[in-house]
Amino acid sequence: MMLFALQPDRLRDEEITELEECLKSLIVHQSINNNTAVKGCPSPNSPSLPCPSQGGSLSPQVTFIFQGQQFANRTLTPDDHQKFAKLVSKKWKQVGRSLQKNCRALRDPVIDNLALEYDREGLYEQAYQLLLRFIQSEGKKATIARLVAALEENGLISLAEELLGLHSNEDCS
Repeated sequence: MMLFALQPDRLRDEEITELEECLKSLIVHQSINNNTAVKGCPSPNSPSLPCPSQGGSLSPQVTFIFQGQQFANRTLTPDDHQKFAKLVSKKWKQVGRSLQKNCRALRDPVIDNLALEYDREGLYEQAYQLLLRFIQSEGKKATIARLVAALEENGLISLAEELLGLHSNEDCS
């Protein structure tokens, strides 16, 4: 019984994506270079193509453009997390649905469950838990660029500006 508690019940999205890419690379590599091998099963003597984690085709972009300005892309910080939860208000679900396009951990049932589970705690806690799920599942790929894009898609330009430091702190007090 204790053994089950130590095992993860799911892989993080970035790990699943990397595994899928590695598998695709192996299948393509094997079918082209080793017609006698079973597709997808590497032979011990054949070199395999590097996985994305080694070469970085999945690595996040370094900069992004918002309102004509270039910003450094970075992973979300605890400060970003707090500001988002405090300022997103009722639109946290819409932002979650925008983020779900590239994040398996934020499917509709998850978003609905967060709404129900944290209903008594209010909008702040619901939004906080949403972004927490995103950060936990995406790891280093939970970037400011992805969050800003989701905010922009939902008309929350002032919140995006706040996260990027374009507003004075008077606006969020």
